[in-house]
Amino acid sequence: DRAKATWTNGRTGMIGKSWDGTIANGVAATGVKGLKTIVPISAISSWYDYYFAKGAPLYDSGPDWLSGYVDSPEATAKCAAVQQKLVDGAPRTGDWTKFWSERDYVKDASKVRASVFLVHGMQDLNVRTKNFGQWW
Repeated sequence: DRAKATWTNGRTGMIGKSWDGTIANGVAATGVKGLKTIVPISAISSWYDYYFAKGAPLYDSGPDWLSGYVDSPEATAKCAAVQQKLVDGAPRTGDWTKFWSERDYVKDASKVRASVFLVHGMQDLNVRTKNFGQWW
């Protein structure tokens, strides 16, 4: 049997800052039905552009680095293959790979059905304004 959510009319919105706003961008870029509006605040629109500027690395690490903060030592040991996949898929060379293409929401902006209210500050040294501009 299919579950019914009687508490909703099926119209959904998403709001978030930084990571949570990035999730809203990613969901909207799928063109999912029922998502009516998103409010991404200082959100990432392209993970490649988060880590690189014109091919030059902005950090001495990649997507695998963050997982070290959310994994327990036991999980790290069990997830070694996933960690290696992150390292292999996101080389520090600045090369565009399938990994980055799958995490580029800008290329799918034409699929967005929801209204989008973008918010971004000028002093966010983590998520640069390029992510705002190219999503617009």
